[in-house]
Amino acid sequence: MANKIKAIVTEGIRKQYLNSTLDVNVYVVLFLEVVQLPGNEKHFPHTKYSRQSVTINLIDCLVNGIATEKGRRVLKNLKFNTLQNLD
Repeated sequence: MANKIKAIVTEGIRKQYLNSTLDVNVYVVLFLEVVQLPGNEKHFPHTKYSRQSVTINLIDCLVNGIATEKGRRVLKNLKFNTLQNLD
């Protein structure tokens, strides 16, 4: 999984969706840890938070923090479409 994430991030940098100053190896480790959080009942009890909502918000934070303006525009569109499909 780490190699797949690394390839996606590297391609995002190449296509100028993600900042070129990003340390890809550090980001991959961080990403793999953070995506496990929605299943953490202690931090996000399922009676209070939907797993899907937590996942969308965490990934939004992870990607917005490293995205270029071009990448943020794409993310905004993807997020809007995803949230519309939740209904």
